Amino acid sequence: MALVRSNSETIYNPSSLLHIFNSTLHNETTQKVFKVKGIYTAGNGISYEGIYFDNLKDETSDASMVLVVPALIRPQLIQNKIIECNVYLTKRVQPIGGRIDLQLNVVELLSGNSLSYVNTQLKSFDILRKKAEGGYKDVNGFIKSKIINGEPITVNILLGKSGIIDSDIKHQLQAAAPSYKIYFIGINLTSEREIMESLRYYAKKCDILAVAAGGEENIEIFDSGDIAETALALSTHFITGLGDKENVPLLQKIADKSFTTPVAIGQYFNEIYNNTITDFHTLKAKLVNDITRQLEEKYAEEINNLNTDITSIVTSNKTELEILTRQLEAASKEKISQADEIKTLQQRMEKAGKKSVYVILLIIAALVIGCVIGRIYL
Repeated sequence: MALVRSNSETIYNPSSLLHIFNSTLHNETTQKVFKVKGIYTAGNGISYEGIYFDNLKDETSDASMVLVVPALIRPQLIQNKIIECNVYLTKRVQPIGGRIDLQLNVVELLSGNSLSYVNTQLKSFDILRKKAEGGYKDVNGFIKSKIINGEPITVNILLGKSGIIDSDIKHQLQAAAPSYKIYFIGINLTSEREIMESLRYYAKKCDILAVAAGGEENIEIFDSGDIAETALALSTHFITGLGDKENVPLLQKIADKSFTTPVAIGQYFNEIYNNTITDFHTLKAKLVNDITRQLEEKYAEEINNLNTDITSIVTSNKTELEILTRQLEAASKEKISQADEIKTLQQRMEKAGKKSVYVILLIIAALVIGCVIGRIYL
């Protein structure tokens, strides 16, 4: 025992006081195995040489004790379910803080627990089957369509009342923040009833409903089949961000989109916003190029058709011009021939002298007929 003695008094240090009180805490319950009953809640899930430090909570109050559970028995325990087991009591001195903790060491579970565990597993399998049959909602497609249409996305995030993860999620949004209307709602994440009621109520007031829990919180509650069934019935898009990379709870398995940490939810919202904007601008540029190319091809085709029509018209006019030219040449030759005939007749008239009027009229008639024929060819 560490202490200091002086002539006038005995001076104790913290470790000596802890030893004194630990030695005086004797009771008959520390010397035998007895039965306990309470609500089981899991601890941090870390095995310490084959045992786990979980908790046993009073059914009617907030009182609780540490429950030391062997690794072979722990898989049979169900989160937030009432259990009965045989235990023995031990004391554990905590030098830092000056505490003496009482611990319940599980010896065996009473009958009926194994069957309850099997039934719980069967219910979980049935929920997963229903989710697989119903399908997972397309969260990515929904968010992208909202962003492209310039519509805000309302998101309700359920988190523990003492959680401080909301600022971390907001920080991840960055430039994407204006596209989202995010509301953080603190609830009791240790109460199945409150979780289920919150899921039903807040799902009606948003586009996306999320449940987020940090690694320091007891996420084993999200293995509850009742909570998973409630989430399965939601019509809105449902996502989770539960801080456990090793143990994936049932609720996370049936979520439309799930993340291993709450912060990853904010990262996801920011990433999908940036990708959507980039894809939209790329698609827009491609669409403009395609339309421009199609118009150019259309105009080129129309210009080519016009050139073809012009060439055809020119060719046709050229042919008609050649025909008219030939007709004109023929008419000219005919005129020359007629002029020669007239000259010949004039010479004959000069030689013949005065003939009868009848002969002159015939000559005039011939001239008139020749002129008419010439006009026709012109």
